[in-house]
Amino acid sequence: MIRRRLALLAFALAAAAGLGFLGGEAAAQQRGVHPNIDSAQRNLREALADLNRAPETFGGHKQRAINLINSALTELRSAERFR
Repeated sequence: MIRRRLALLAFALAAAAGLGFLGGEAAAQQRGVHPNIDSAQRNLREALADLNRAPETFGGHKQRAINLINSALTELRSAERFR
């Protein structure tokens, strides 16, 4: 009897935790925020900072990479507004 109650309690807690996570994810997405987009933006900003610290000895390829990252960041900001 006690084992059954403990098992039911454990199941209920796991279900509540899962629903809480999903509810938080849905609420974040409704606000136009998505964790993967946020992560991508952070990574791109870090890459941009790294490139800006790199020397200018790459035959224009460094500047092209910087321009592409800036374009990607612009697209991700647009994607957030689209939601």
